[in-house]
Amino acid sequence: MKKHLFIMLAVGVALMCSSCVSQTAAIDQLRALTTDVQNNGASYTINDWKDVAHKYSKVEKRISKHRADYTAAQLQEIGTLRGQMLSGMATGIATQAKGHVGEITSTLSTIFEQMEHKSGAVESWKDLLKPFVEKLKDQEQ
Repeated sequence: MKKHLFIMLAVGVALMCSSCVSQTAAIDQLRALTTDVQNNGASYTINDWKDVAHKYSKVEKRISKHRADYTAAQLQEIGTLRGQMLSGMATGIATQAKGHVGEITSTLSTIFEQMEHKSGAVESWKDLLKPFVEKLKDQEQ
């Protein structure tokens, strides 16, 4: 009888410990993913971003699973990491977009030249889009 009680107690402790480990593991995974995005997001490919989205989704599911078990400090850390993650994602994507400003400007200029060549009525379109093109050029520098 004592042996069965001891085994049940041991199993209970093991389950509680595994819950604690997976609970903190989710925070550790979020921290690692956030750090990676902040450090490397500017050089990510489309597939890298898809991978990040998949990993982030899995981590969020783990966090949701253990939400009731987190302390106030852990919940605050999770909130901070989420904010840093979103900031890192926005910065990485914006940095990549800036790298294509020259392409966009060049393409627009080519389109305007072709339109102007085929029709003399393009000047109004050029005037409408000129502020946009200038802003793109300014962002590139």
